[in-house]
Amino acid sequence: MTTPTAPAPVLAVTDPSFSITSDEVKQAREQSWYAVTEYGLAILRYEEVSRLLKHPRLKQGSAAWPAHNGVTEGPFAEWFDSWVLNKEGEEHHRLRRLMNPAFSHKLIAGLVPRFQALAGELIDAFADRGECDFTTEFAEPYAARVIAIMLGLPEDEWEIIARESATLGLALGVTLRQDLPKIEKALERLYEYADALIADRIASPGDDFVSALVKAQRDDDRL
Repeated sequence: MTTPTAPAPVLAVTDPSFSITSDEVKQAREQSWYAVTEYGLAILRYEEVSRLLKHPRLKQGSAAWPAHNGVTEGPFAEWFDSWVLNKEGEEHHRLRRLMNPAFSHKLIAGLVPRFQALAGELIDAFADRGECDFTTEFAEPYAARVIAIMLGLPEDEWEIIARESATLGLALGVTLRQDLPKIEKALERLYEYADALIADRIASPGDDFVSALVKAQRDDDRL
């Protein structure tokens, strides 16, 4: 990686019209391997990204996303900080070890035929038309129903998962602070939903993903 002789390009990533596929980004990539943004440096080229990802001093930047947007306390900030993806070092490895049983090959492999059948069911619903709205007719219901299957939930509850998850997904956008009340309300509803589900699996464990997580423990350590 070399330091550009000219000033680094500036990209306004918070502008609603900004696009990573724009000519502006392509020109910036030609000019420099990095650009300056409102959130720090944007690495624009594959080689430099690959080298940085392998650097031992690189840390998971997403953990600081709420703070970047002025959200440093409250239910969302606490929940975001608890993500295994936002943990570093031994705490990350501890959580990964506890979660591994829920991601066992046996558990996932047993669900593959159902996932394949679900894809077929959704496609059959619009195949005769020869067209579809891919997001609303396939991607969204497929993703939400796969989650329902893994959690051992009734598949007809997929709309609850999709709706609340979509609202929670606003947290990854540049309007996080403005959307925070909606995000925290969705988080509250998901917590209530998850608490009821966990209580049910503690009382009546099964072969599903949640039961595996409930039972996950190692050396008296728990999730």
